[in-house]
Amino acid sequence: MPGNEKSLNKTNNFNDIVWGYCAQFLNIGSGLILLPLMLHFLGSNDLGLWYSFLAITSLVQLLEFGLQPTITRYISYIFAGAQNINAGEMPTASGEILNTPLLHDMISACRRTYLLISLLAFLMLLSVGSYYVHLTTKAQNNTDQALLSWILYSIGIVINFYFTYLNGIFQGAGHQSIVNKTISINKIAFLLTSSILIVFNLSLNAIIIGNFISIIISRSYIRAKFNSHFKSENTTQQSNKEQINHLIKLLWHSTWRLGVVQLGSFMILRANQLIASSTLGLSAAASYGISLQILSVLSTFSSLPFTLKIPQITAMHVKKDKASTIRIYKNSLYFCWIIFSTSAIFLILLGGPALAIIKSRTHLLDTLWLTILAITLLLELNHTISATFLTTLNKVPFVNASLTSGGSVVVLSVLSTHYTTLGIGGLILSQAIVQALYNNWKWPLTVTRYLRTL
Repeated sequence: MPGNEKSLNKTNNFNDIVWGYCAQFLNIGSGLILLPLMLHFLGSNDLGLWYSFLAITSLVQLLEFGLQPTITRYISYIFAGAQNINAGEMPTASGEILNTPLLHDMISACRRTYLLISLLAFLMLLSVGSYYVHLTTKAQNNTDQALLSWILYSIGIVINFYFTYLNGIFQGAGHQSIVNKTISINKIAFLLTSSILIVFNLSLNAIIIGNFISIIISRSYIRAKFNSHFKSENTTQQSNKEQINHLIKLLWHSTWRLGVVQLGSFMILRANQLIASSTLGLSAAASYGISLQILSVLSTFSSLPFTLKIPQITAMHVKKDKASTIRIYKNSLYFCWIIFSTSAIFLILLGGPALAIIKSRTHLLDTLWLTILAITLLLELNHTISATFLTTLNKVPFVNASLTSGGSVVVLSVLSTHYTTLGIGGLILSQAIVQALYNNWKWPLTVTRYLRTL
């Protein structure tokens, strides 16, 4: 497969950037267009239930254990000329020679691994997820309808989950534009379908059906692209079962740390949504959810220049390109600080009046708590970029810190809802205080010290 794969390795920076911003624009645009419809046509209970769906999905997706960024990193190593991959070691490049059998076996290992975790995810969604939905909705006497919506949503999520390994392969091969086109197709289909169904008063089911259809369409697209770029020549390769088993073990060995980190991240960023729904009610959870959703989208957009450059940074480590590594990291930080801060200020000042104009049935958080949440997420974004940079060195030094911080946030959040009158504010302060004590400063400082040694 040298012909097609070599073309993948020649990254078209301009094309990737255009499609990257297009994908993120649609992430933001679909949210800005669909959110007013959701706020106008859906009650707070339905909206709170939707955000609970998203939070449960985030919990189940922890089964992925950070496999996608690991796949991206390993595929990047292979396209950079690595002839073998070992745990905890930076591979040595062998010129520009692509080890085609290694690439073929890595793809097979990724596919088999994702099939297993997708089956486990589906079981968890149907069992633990269904039980939580039942507990959350029994007070509204709409449990049966909510469970039917949840099952359809779960099926779509598992389909999307399984094909995620293709994202990692294309990103690692230097073809980020295909991933961004997939995202764009998904968002356009979701926006169009959900908007039409919401107007026809299908309530929460409008979003569930729209999500399902968009997943089928977008995943069909990326699967077709994979067949076009890899499949035809992949069939000529003989699978090395021993090598595939070795790579599967290597993937798990390299990702369990990221998996623990993702568990910590869930407890820090997403667990509060479930706590809010179960202790403060779906209405309060809806206000927290919409505020967090908008700020999270702004955070994703702000980190885009860095995200797009991760495969390139990984390859630079292999090729010892120190100057470019420092330049990309610094420019990414400057961009994220400016863009996130500016857009968050606009949200704080104009978000409330904008929702009033569309006659929203759900409101943003109070100005004080919205401001504190924005500052908390800016600091989160800053140290996340630094921590992600460290993973490109094939090391994950923040496992214990992530898990400890996540557990601390959950404990403080639960205590705040039971023993204080802060409400949602208690959840926000729990995250802000715990992160400020260590993660907010530790990982930016670690990267700064590393860059000084280059």
